[in-house]
Parts: sequence; C-alpha cells; structure tokens
Amino acid sequence: MLRDAHHHYRFIHTWEAGIVLNGSEVKSVKLGHVSLKSNFVKLENAHLTAYNINISPYPPARAHYPNLDPNRPRRLILKKSELYALADQLVKGKTLIIHALYTKGGFIKASLSLVEGKKKFDKRADIKKREILKATRSATKSFSI
Repeated sequence: MLRDAHHHYRFIHTWEAGIVLNGSEVKSVKLGHVSLKSNFVKLENAHLTAYNINISPYPPARAHYPNLDPNRPRRLILKKSELYALADQLVKGKTLIIHALYTKGGFIKASLSLVEGKKKFDKRADIKKREILKATRSATKSFSI
C-alpha cells in the first residue's frame, strides 16, 4: 500500500479490480517487486487502464521476455455495473489510483480508489488531530489504576 496515500488524498470509494498481467509479471508482483508511486487510472472506451505502475522484470524470465516494458499501461477488469457506478462518480477534481496489489484465490487483485487531493490546511488538520489523540492516550495511560 502507498504509505503516504492517506496523507495526500481523501478516499471516497474503493473497488476491487482484476489486473491483466504476463506470467513473469505475476511472479514479480508476488515477490513484491512493484512500485505504485504516482500511478493513476483512466476510463477510456468503457475500459479502465492503469498507468505508471512499475513491475520489475522477473530475473529468470528476462530471456523469454527481453523487450517487456516495466511501465507499460495495464488493463483493469471490473464488473459492468461497478464500471457504470465508477463512471458516474468520476468528476473533475477526483482521481482514480491503485493503492494496493495483492493475491486473492490465485489471482492478482488491485485495490482501486476514487480519491480527492487534500489541501495543505487539510493535511495540517490531520496532523493536529493525530497529535491530540497521541497526547490523550499517553495521558490516560499514565493515570490508569
């Protein structure tokens, strides 16, 4: 999961989508050789396409796939009803990102989220809330009988 995604974005809705990968890319994802920094998803011709996902080549398979681009666009698979619901919510100022890749039942799944960017004052407010919670926890911990 992106560590700082919750710091930069406000999550609105999350979906689980399948992702189309080559065989060697599946092994790389299972080994954790994936970078999701600065990725985004576009809705094009009733299909979802993910960009800027860097999946490093699996070392033993480099001979079989010598020209495989690690940053190539990848298709995401959703149910038609979920795709229509997502298209209705996609408006100006909101972005689709992938914040996690994981295995489920032998398949690689992507956690797809509709997010809205936070302003600087929103980030400061979140930090202030966290510090207040931390201070109250430590204060109540020291007063427990």
